[in-house]
Amino acid sequence: MTVSQQRPREIIYDEESHRQRHTRESNIWTAVITVALVVAAIIFFATGYAIYRILPPMRDYSTERHLETMRELVKIVNELRAGR
Repeated sequence: MTVSQQRPREIIYDEESHRQRHTRESNIWTAVITVALVVAAIIFFATGYAIYRILPPMRDYSTERHLETMRELVKIVNELRAGR
């Protein structure tokens, strides 16, 4: 039989199989997005807590002491950006 004489195969669309695959893929993406949001929230709150712990309370220090602390933080950030 030559190629031109072969009958084309009938393509059968299995709706149930398609629905299961789509549901499974959807569940995977839902899980990925949920994990990403949880990680982002943890990073957000951890960063806020770290800043809260580093910065001195405003009522306990003078403005000069607060500015000195901010200068130290800027120095640390610049060192991190420089790649030390």
